[in-house]
Amino acid sequence: MTQRLCLVHYHEIGLKGKNRATFENQLVTNLHRALKPFDVANIGRISGYIVVEAADHRATDAMAAAIRQVPGVARVSLAYKCGLDEDEYKAAAVQALSEAGDFSTFKVHARRSSTTYPVHTLEMNQLVGSILCETFPQKKVDVHNPDVTVVVHVVQGSTYVYAASAPGVGGLPVGTAGKVVTLLSSGFDSPVATWMVGRRPPTRASGSARTSLTPWRPLASSGASTWCPLATGSARSPLRCRRACASSCTVASCSRWPSASRSSRAPRRS
Repeated sequence: MTQRLCLVHYHEIGLKGKNRATFENQLVTNLHRALKPFDVANIGRISGYIVVEAADHRATDAMAAAIRQVPGVARVSLAYKCGLDEDEYKAAAVQALSEAGDFSTFKVHARRSSTTYPVHTLEMNQLVGSILCETFPQKKVDVHNPDVTVVVHVVQGSTYVYAASAPGVGGLPVGTAGKVVTLLSSGFDSPVATWMVGRRPPTRASGSARTSLTPWRPLASSGASTWCPLATGSARSPLRCRRACASSCTVASCSRWPSASRSSRAPRRS
């Protein structure tokens, strides 16, 4: 039986050694969370891929688009899973190429992750390529720079056939490292840096607005403005101490702040 599913590719996880399964399992967990709005039957691991199967055996473009937004996913392919019968994966290749959109040239790339399958990859290329040339006589074969590549991959007793892939976020799965905190300013560099950090494996990337220390009202004795790290708010809003010692006070009268830090100093500029 041929079914349409999402074949999830990754690259950095493939570089891991004995802890590779930990990263793959975390990616599977994150995919379960991202695909809650969809009717997913199973998300499992195979050799070099993550397979997402729909309950009706017909994965959709919307499901693939949701998977692409998950960190750790390099590419997503809408693939057809079939058996090892030649007629099955040839028919799947025709269907996959018909869904590839506009193209002028194509080629077939066959792979075997299991050498127990008796047909050689060169023979598989010839079998699939011949049926595609018969079905699409107006298209040309270009083995060097094709517009579309039809991949026929035999792995773990099944054949996966796909022709189109869409890039994902990349990076590593969220949850495979500790927590981080980011500071957001009015520029564009800090949001970009936050996004790049989010592609790495932190458990959470917490955002915080970047502000300078809140200026307190001038002291009557010295006439100088002072700053208190315990304050929140801004110069235009009522100042409140983070330690809730008073609704508004000066550093000199704050009972919670060490006396050594009550000296006046010039305000910082943001």
